[in-house]
Amino acid sequence: VEGELAAGERSALEMHVASCDECRLLVAELARAMAPADEEEDTFSTLRPALRIGRFVVTEVLGEGGMGVVYAAKDPVLRRKVAVKLLRPDLESVWGQNAPERLLREAQATARLSHPNVVTIYDAGTHDGRVFIAMELVDGISAREWTDKVEHDWLETARVYAAAGRGLAAVHEAGFVHRDFKPDNILIGRNGRPRVTDFGFVRFGKADGDDEESSVRFEGGTLTIPGQVLGTPAYMAPEQIVGDEATAASDQFSFCVALWEALFQRRPFRGTNMAELRKQMLSGQLERPSPRSVVPATVTAVLERGLATMPEDRYPSMAALLEQLEPLLAESGPGPAEEASPYPGLVAFTEDDSDRFFGRDHEITQALGRLHDNAFVAVVGPAGAGKSSLVRAGIIPSLVNSGQSWEIFPIRPGRHPLAELARLLLPLTTGPMDPAAQAKDSGEMIELLGSSPQVFGATLRRRARHYGVSVLIFIDQLEELYTLASAAEREAFVACITQLDDGSHSPLRVIGSIRSDLVDRVGEDRGLLDRLSRGMMFVGPPDGLSLKEALVRPLEIVGYRFEDARLADDIVAELEGRAAALPLLQFAATRLWQGRDRERRLIPRTSYQAMGTVTGALSAHAEQIVAALGADKRALLKAVVTRLVTPDRSADVARIDELHELGATPHEVELLVDSLVDASLLVKRAGESGATVELAHEALIDEAWS
Repeated sequence: VEGELAAGERSALEMHVASCDECRLLVAELARAMAPADEEEDTFSTLRPALRIGRFVVTEVLGEGGMGVVYAAKDPVLRRKVAVKLLRPDLESVWGQNAPERLLREAQATARLSHPNVVTIYDAGTHDGRVFIAMELVDGISAREWTDKVEHDWLETARVYAAAGRGLAAVHEAGFVHRDFKPDNILIGRNGRPRVTDFGFVRFGKADGDDEESSVRFEGGTLTIPGQVLGTPAYMAPEQIVGDEATAASDQFSFCVALWEALFQRRPFRGTNMAELRKQMLSGQLERPSPRSVVPATVTAVLERGLATMPEDRYPSMAALLEQLEPLLAESGPGPAEEASPYPGLVAFTEDDSDRFFGRDHEITQALGRLHDNAFVAVVGPAGAGKSSLVRAGIIPSLVNSGQSWEIFPIRPGRHPLAELARLLLPLTTGPMDPAAQAKDSGEMIELLGSSPQVFGATLRRRARHYGVSVLIFIDQLEELYTLASAAEREAFVACITQLDDGSHSPLRVIGSIRSDLVDRVGEDRGLLDRLSRGMMFVGPPDGLSLKEALVRPLEIVGYRFEDARLADDIVAELEGRAAALPLLQFAATRLWQGRDRERRLIPRTSYQAMGTVTGALSAHAEQIVAALGADKRALLKAVVTRLVTPDRSADVARIDELHELGATPHEVELLVDSLVDASLLVKRAGESGATVELAHEALIDEAWS
């Protein structure tokens, strides 16, 4: 229809296509159908599955748009699923001279941006002359689908968008402008965490060779000028509509349009074509919400300022807008996700905590490489370095999300490691021909493994083949083989585990965490030492940057922040260099969370000052608990703690009924144990042979009860 429509008719058509997914797809299909065969092949060629883009192995096509094609792919190095966007080959005709080189630089720069509410970019490069961007593959839906498919109350909606706004603020703080913020460019994962995506539109500003021509053309739902992408018309700021350069203030405007639409089910400016939309925007004539709207007027007022016609009349930044918006959402009553502490305290992170586990990216990558090349891997480090957390919340989730099917079996040796293997193996038989099928209960399985250790490897090998999976055994606190178990139990356990060494091409893997001051004890079992040493990696306490990331980013996920920028630095400065820095940080962060300012959604400095010192917070807490006990209870406490620490000064596990003899009555012992569990100093777990109890963390041994 080029040249066939009047200006008004063309504008109306552009507006309709911009808001109608079906028509947008129809236009794209017509464009491809009408293109010459060779042009179509050059411009929008798709790759067959199993081909590579860079190091990434393509598995399927996820979608195609004006910028190019998006594929699902596997990263064979880090063994994870990724999304790869392969940009169209004719970028210079769309974005001006040197566009591929400029986009590659910008994508590589954007990869340095790391925030929980921003899709992570892993890599960027060229493939057959075309720029590709490899990024996090989010298992979820867009914010538009999220609001369309399921009814959400206004508060839940506003909080999700506020979290996405934090991601947008991080984009700005890193020196970028998004230019096309809209509901379609917010991905909401299955865990409910929103992430800002589509960085085909992010630029640092003008680069050499940019075309300054200001003529505007419509393309697939997005308005572009040569050398610059302006965005989707319905969400564009007034300055973008008139052809001026987009800024962070333009993104702020787009954010407010998107949130307004989600809250009120209509956009703030009426317009059936570009001319009408431009008129409404430039005049500042907002479509007022219904008087019956349940959205508070204070929330509407924040959005109205962000929708100001002139950029200088909006908030100074996205962060400033969120500082006004988020307290209003807290006042309306925080939901369960916001109320739950983002920190685990002294307890180790688990697989369910992977979304709030930060500061260990390098170690995770290193471990995945070790697991790729070795059947056995040992994670070695001092007590308090976070070895268990690294494996559970970092390495295991990375394997699960790698695109390869994994079955993960965590165990702790304890006093009876062979019984732990029997408990693991008993439900895993695949049929009557399985070598372990002859054992009918735990007792028979223990006896079978003790006499025929090869059954352990044969059963897992058969299971891996039967289900087409890889199997990982995680031996947490492997040193317990030497500090708690008898020599006979340990030798039987090692005989079973070493059956899994089939080489790097096997689907069977073993990873163990062990304290560095006890790693020499593994030398008592030469076969195990030889296997672990080939894949051994050392993990020290996190450095200052990693500690800060572990402190700040979980807070950002739940929409909180520190009152002043130096507060997080002051906390980290106290801890950097300490062997138990990580558990001390997590404990102190939990205490700070308890003193948070719910109205302003921040951690105030007064909460930090009231705690005294971060390094002394744990010992002060323990002393407070001890001081509240009578003299007789203190003697019982000492006896219980002594029972839970080995001569090697590592943590021990005891059944509660084993502790009964330490007190005057079993009831007295259980009351004390329950009070220490409530104080987060002990952890109680259910077990087949009765409830057990142990220290919440080994850091208590040296930091609180030395």
